[in-house]
Amino acid sequence: MVYFSEFYNYRIVLIFKKNIYNFILYIYLLHEKFKKKINIYKNNLVLIAYSGGIDSTVLLYKLMELKKHYSFIKIRVLHINYNSFKHSSDTVKHCIQLCKKNNLELIIKNIKKIPVKKNFEEVARVIRYNIIKKVLIPKEVVITAHHLNDQCETFFLSLKRGSGPTGLSGMKLNTFLDKDKLLIRPFLDISKKQIEHFANKKKLIWITDHSNNNIYYDRNFLRKEIIPILEKRWPFFLKTCFRSSTICSDYVNIANNLANNFLQKNMLLDSSLNFFNMLFLDVSIRKVILRNWFLKNKLKMPSYSVIEKILKEVINSKKDANPKIIINQFEIRRYKKYIYIFPVLPSVNSLILIWHNINCPLQLPYRFGFLENNSYGMKIPSPKKNDIVNIRFIVSGRISIFGRNGSRQVKKIFQEFNIPPWYRNRIPLIFYNSDFIAAPGIFLVDCIATKRNKKSCFISWNSMLLNNT
Repeated sequence: MVYFSEFYNYRIVLIFKKNIYNFILYIYLLHEKFKKKINIYKNNLVLIAYSGGIDSTVLLYKLMELKKHYSFIKIRVLHINYNSFKHSSDTVKHCIQLCKKNNLELIIKNIKKIPVKKNFEEVARVIRYNIIKKVLIPKEVVITAHHLNDQCETFFLSLKRGSGPTGLSGMKLNTFLDKDKLLIRPFLDISKKQIEHFANKKKLIWITDHSNNNIYYDRNFLRKEIIPILEKRWPFFLKTCFRSSTICSDYVNIANNLANNFLQKNMLLDSSLNFFNMLFLDVSIRKVILRNWFLKNKLKMPSYSVIEKILKEVINSKKDANPKIIINQFEIRRYKKYIYIFPVLPSVNSLILIWHNINCPLQLPYRFGFLENNSYGMKIPSPKKNDIVNIRFIVSGRISIFGRNGSRQVKKIFQEFNIPPWYRNRIPLIFYNSDFIAAPGIFLVDCIATKRNKKSCFISWNSMLLNNT
């Protein structure tokens, strides 16, 4: 099987055959003339996540074999010591000796013992990938030794959690940790038995983590108690499990492409989403769109129950309702044809800010942005010498705005400007003493403001309110 992936200005090609002996990793740069490759090869960098166990030991051995033939490959080794078992220090010593012997750069990250037990694997995984992302340097790829058995275990764990096709897709042959940080799993279709056979034949030395025998952890339970029974009954079970994950992955990719096409057309710059156009789609597609909407906002993928709640309580609520649900410190709201997502913020109704010098920008709290006197802003009367310029976030009653006859309730005016209800008391309102002057960028109060001063200033509000990043 040949797998291609574009990364920076070079292409990584992974070639897998029936067993590990035929595993080859070619890293080469795209260039018109082959003879110029030698100069460009200097940028080929590989970071291997090395635990000291049998799987990563075999992977490191294969990379070092490859380096003998292709000296342009530069290998760095990352070992993360979780201090999870008694002999962790022995593993660190083993890593140091191995890398010193083979002239490999070694990076060791020591983690304080993780106190949690029930979610240890998940916490450790998050820590591991955060470290990898920090350690990676530009144009470097990270390679891990995840194999066929790991994929099967992941499939079962997802099944236990009631995951859909996304969870059942398992791990990918390659994935991006960030936009420019590529992770490759070259052993993903190679079984543990093949790895063990190779390691024993080559007489490799590795460290055994005895905590892997503790079946208290779900993955170890599957590894020790469940999968061996399934393999004994059905020898090809691992392969068929891998095939099921691949099929799920294919369907997920198709659904995600449909969802992303919809988001591209219906998602605004403030991250709001036109849910009205979703109503013409099948419910299953709506759910995929919502999940991808979360990802576009750089938020954790929501559970099935959360998606159901959004559909029922926000999107399908009555037209005159003002629905709100809170998920992981984020609010999801609806206004007219759009749904919004933004961080939960404290009330600022009683907050008053004094703007001592309007010639200096005023920083607003809670990432509300800032106010500034510049030529791009709204034209308002300048404050008099003794005026106290103050900013508030709530106003009520009837007002008359510049350019219109008569007065109206503030609520009605905000509605005319299509401002969502929850957004209104986060708009910085300019007061001179106790006189309401303007909502910058929205409207100018007529009766008082236009009679105060013939001189003018220009106030702009640079807002970040609806941008949850």
